[in-house]
Amino acid sequence: DAETIVLTNNKFVHATSFRDIGGGQTQISLMSMVLDPETNIFVKADETIISVRDQEDNSDPTLVKVGENKIAVSWTSYNPDENSHDVYAQFFTIDASTGTINEASVEFRLNKFTSGNQTDLSISSKAENGFTATWVSTNPPELATGTAASDGSEIYMADFGSFGPVNRAAETLHLTISEDEYNTLQIRSGFQVGSINGKIMAFDAAGITNV
Repeated sequence: DAETIVLTNNKFVHATSFRDIGGGQTQISLMSMVLDPETNIFVKADETIISVRDQEDNSDPTLVKVGENKIAVSWTSYNPDENSHDVYAQFFTIDASTGTINEASVEFRLNKFTSGNQTDLSISSKAENGFTATWVSTNPPELATGTAASDGSEIYMADFGSFGPVNRAAETLHLTISEDEYNTLQIRSGFQVGSINGKIMAFDAAGITNV
């Protein structure tokens, strides 16, 4: 699992997940690369490992530029104690001169509800210092009283800024998709989110929907 974005001033940031041989956990590495003016070759400037809790596995990183020399990184986290997946994100800044990676926030969970599994995460820059995230939630049929029950899959969308969720409850988009296993997998495998002329576009195998 790996993804790369290009920044200004001849820099780019690469995110990849790897298996720690010593601890046995899956972790995420962030590496910044800068262009060496003498050799005209990109070289490593800095690297940081996103921290994991005991027995936790972080994988499927995705990242997006959200400001000048600022990025948002998101990933899927598996907690064996709870036997479930959640989606998280964190902001980082990249020093304009040295390429040093610095934490700009603590990590925060994107999904409001923790029942079921949250997977297939995708993020896109929406505004300065913010991003929009979409993910698939596979919900169990037994949920808390007063919560709509579903044994199928739903797609959620929410906006996030430097201080966490922005109107998450009001802005979250619930798209209930077919509970047929084959159709569900077809939609989940192709769902992405992108920004076109300032508008967030969500699309799946059936086409593009302006949300």
